[in-house]
Amino acid sequence: MSRLFKVVNTINAAFRRQRKRPKSRASRAADALLTMILMAYLIVLWFPQIVFARSVSYRNFQVYSVAPLDPNIITVLDKTERRLDACEINEPQAVHRVFVCPSHAAFRFFSPFQPEAFAANLPFRHNIFINTADVVGDVVTNGAKQHNRRSLNSVIAHECTHTLLADRFGQIGILGRSSWKQEGYCDWVSGQTSFEPVDGERMLEEGRSDSSPSFFYFRSCTAVNYLKNREHWSISQIMDTSLTLDDVLAKALHSARSSDEGDRLAPNAL
Repeated sequence: MSRLFKVVNTINAAFRRQRKRPKSRASRAADALLTMILMAYLIVLWFPQIVFARSVSYRNFQVYSVAPLDPNIITVLDKTERRLDACEINEPQAVHRVFVCPSHAAFRFFSPFQPEAFAANLPFRHNIFINTADVVGDVVTNGAKQHNRRSLNSVIAHECTHTLLADRFGQIGILGRSSWKQEGYCDWVSGQTSFEPVDGERMLEEGRSDSSPSFFYFRSCTAVNYLKNREHWSISQIMDTSLTLDDVLAKALHSARSSDEGDRLAPNAL
């Protein structure tokens, strides 16, 4: 630990010395330009309506896009609303802003740290950015080599649930919760993951693993499904539990194996 402090202090001292050195006019201009670019980027993230000129308002959804949206977006949002009805912390009066990106490259601009996600929810502001979507087919693709398709209505429901969790527990509070609890609950509400449920259940029963994010989401959703449907836990109990993901999955496997009703591990909606 003392070595770490020495390294930090050395870096800090070097940074201070650098700041004291007079900068050339070109260097100051470059710094100013970079600051302006960063500020412009943050403004676009915070107010993406600047570039998403088209919009559709429907109930508590505001959907933005670059090109006109197909009328099927209403059907998609109806399905999303039905999924959110199953969410115990749903707020029907909450307005959800959804931005449908026209390409994978455009999505990477708005979600540089998760370029192959199906969607991203900007913390605190809660702008929801959707990766490349086919509104007519109700499909979102993420550009990954596998596990790369989900229904648009379930992806929107997933991201809206992230917003609802932040409203319920506070943005700082929810960021402190384990990711399996957050992602598992959001996928449980959405009723879908990108991992094939039959394959996922077989892998869990056989003790096999998969390094893909898709399998992590499947495992998380399966754990939350057990806590909700077998243990009848509230969302507060789930978020506050000290059990790990592996702990809950072990309980879920034991329950499924000992049940006379042939219980599935994954939610029936999957």
